[in-house]
Amino acid sequence: MPGLLASSLALFALTYALIEGDERGWTSGIILGSFAVAAAAGALFVVVETRAKEPMIDLSLFRERVFSGGMVSMGLWAFGIFGIYFFTALWLQNVLGFTPTQAGAAFVPMALLMAGLATVAPRIASRFGTAATVAVGLGLMAVAVVGISFIGEHGTYAQLFPWLMLYGFGAGLLVPLTNAILGALPAGRGGVASGVLNVFREVFGLLGVTVLGAILSARQSAAMESGAGPLTAFLDGYQLALIVAGVIVAIGIPVSLVSLRTLRAAAPAPMETPRVPEPVA
Repeated sequence: MPGLLASSLALFALTYALIEGDERGWTSGIILGSFAVAAAAGALFVVVETRAKEPMIDLSLFRERVFSGGMVSMGLWAFGIFGIYFFTALWLQNVLGFTPTQAGAAFVPMALLMAGLATVAPRIASRFGTAATVAVGLGLMAVAVVGISFIGEHGTYAQLFPWLMLYGFGAGLLVPLTNAILGALPAGRGGVASGVLNVFREVFGLLGVTVLGAILSARQSAAMESGAGPLTAFLDGYQLALIVAGVIVAIGIPVSLVSLRTLRAAAPAPMETPRVPEPVA
């Protein structure tokens, strides 16, 4: 129960601060206080979990390289995919005049590609390795996000479509990551690991929307103060936000290559060969 209360308070305070920070001001007392509460509750959670006989989350799981690195890679995936869904939907509506339903439907081909690739990705990972597969997937996602950022005011859905499909292809390659994370732990830890994985996905997804939203809003406000029109100012902030998202997603490439690499058994030390006396003539 102490762990549940501490973690709930930490996640609530963090979520509140991230969602309300742009409107209330990132330096306002309530937002800074919320971040402080989140940090304190998070630290309390760590202390409680390290001393509990039956911890809510066994923090020793994070000592496993594949588990901790895989969590970061999955979090960066969520950061990018939540951000691109949210902000590209705004672009479709603000620039192309799509309705919310039409904007949602524009992502269906990408989602279908991801679903189809999910059946093939494990075989790709078994052939080329999980580390390489996940790294390529994150790299394709990063390239697609940056490519989308350069579609400007006069862009069309036909220009956006190839980048969305490239993004979906990259995201689909990350399907084996879940198996790698859960497979790195004993069978009895699978439930806890799955729960932690979901938390990482949701928190990083929230960060993707709020952090990129704060960047977009700040750049948009600065552009409007400089005399830019509303649409031009939005596109200015949108482009910067997606470039930042692409860079952050790309961080997952070295993380996955290092953390998910195949472990090799150490070669046994060579045994000393006994000297055999030479035969006497």
